[in-house]
Amino acid sequence: MIAPGETRNPEISVSSNLAPITFAHGKSKSGRERAYALEQREGLTLRQVAQRLGGFGGPCIFGTAKTIADEMEDWFTSGACDGFTVMFPYLPAGLDDSVNQVVPEL
Repeated sequence: MIAPGETRNPEISVSSNLAPITFAHGKSKSGRERAYALEQREGLTLRQVAQRLGGFGGPCIFGTAKTIADEMEDWFTSGACDGFTVMFPYLPAGLDDSVNQVVPEL
C-alpha cells in the first residue's frame, strides 16, 4: 500500500519481508499496522501478507433479491449494523442487479 506522497522501493521483492515504513502524521495506519503485525507474528513474505489481506473477509449475504433485502433489513432494524458496504462479484451487471432488484425490495 502506497499512500500519496510516499515512494516505493523498486528493489523490494514480493518474496521479501515487509519493509519498514515510517508513518506520516495524520495518515491512516491501522491497515499497515495490521499487515506488519501479521508479518511479524507469522514470518510471512510480502506476497503472503497480500494474499492473506487482499480479499474481502466480511460476512456475505446472497440469495434472491427478497432474501437479501430481508436479511439487510433484519440486521439494520435489530441494531446489528448502521449501514452496509456492498461489494459485487462482477461489474457492472452485479451493481445493476442490486440497484434494479434489491433496492426496490428495501
